[in-house]
Amino acid sequence: MSLPKTLQVEWWRWWSNPLIGLNSDHQHRMPYALGTAGKSSVDYFQLLQTRSVLELDDHPDQDLLHYPELISISLSTQKQLEIHLIKVASLTLDSSIIHARPQEWDQKFNVKSADEIRKIIEFYRSIPVRLNRWQYQCANAINQDDRLVISIQTRIEIGLGVVLKSYFPSFFKRWALKVPHQVVRLVDTIDPIEQGLWKEVHEWLATEVQALFDEINQQHQEPKLEIENDLLLDDDYTTVDVDQLYGGANA
Repeated sequence: MSLPKTLQVEWWRWWSNPLIGLNSDHQHRMPYALGTAGKSSVDYFQLLQTRSVLELDDHPDQDLLHYPELISISLSTQKQLEIHLIKVASLTLDSSIIHARPQEWDQKFNVKSADEIRKIIEFYRSIPVRLNRWQYQCANAINQDDRLVISIQTRIEIGLGVVLKSYFPSFFKRWALKVPHQVVRLVDTIDPIEQGLWKEVHEWLATEVQALFDEINQQHQEPKLEIENDLLLDDDYTTVDVDQLYGGANA
């Protein structure tokens, strides 16, 4: 997986430890890792036991090697997903949104901004034609109970979950521990997207996923040290890469 070194470290730390980013809905599934009362730390053996109990795979999906930008999904906050991947929520919507009144958007989806409503409708209309049949079935599965209110924030996680489960099932099982049980349950009610449609899905979301990756990468960049050079004038500094300073792998 071709990633900056700091992102690789964060990714593998997240992948190997199911307690990182754990949603409270899933705590009851982790009897080994959570330990007994008064235990302040979790050892390596407990992590292995926990991963076994949760049936998590040892290695990520092989295809993930070709799309390293997707790992940003695992390291992002819910707010970052809302900013960058609101587009994926449109997979769970039906055509009734086009003529829905602002009050309905507020009541059904917790969307209050007219600009955001217009943006979501544009995303809905941009769904690739080859996805139309599956998307219609997906929306029906999610919206068949009119009494169930599902916010657009939750729909982002549902849409993202369906994409991951369809094409990166090992990644999905680990990522599912980050989201509420309701999201996982709703994802399980939706048929997976056909394997042959990955190109369309990837191209449709590529710009948004790349923007998310760029933000996450920026957050995890290696720090630079500014070291005074005795040969230079006062207040004149040379920027030194930490890797070079400590004789990294490429030194």
